[in-house]
Amino acid sequence: MNMSGDDNIFNINNVYQPDVLPEYFAEYSQLSCLKYSEDIRVYLIEKDGSKYILKRGAGDMRDILADEYKRLKESDFSFIPKAVDFFQTEDES
Repeated sequence: MNMSGDDNIFNINNVYQPDVLPEYFAEYSQLSCLKYSEDIRVYLIEKDGSKYILKRGAGDMRDILADEYKRLKESDFSFIPKAVDFFQTEDES
């Protein structure tokens, strides 16, 4: 694949990574962009050897992700992933 002159970012496995993490996630390393669409982006990230899933949503997904975080945070089942953190701005969650 010829990447010269291309502004797109690809990881080592040629998976499209269209943007970078928000500034408030600077302490995390982005390993991969798992999903990218206009409304939601899902990343595999890492910090201090632990891996996490980061979801960013705009529009209707902003409120859906807020609700998902609340439900995961309240869940006490060992087989359901634990919600670690949440952020929300005027434009996205």
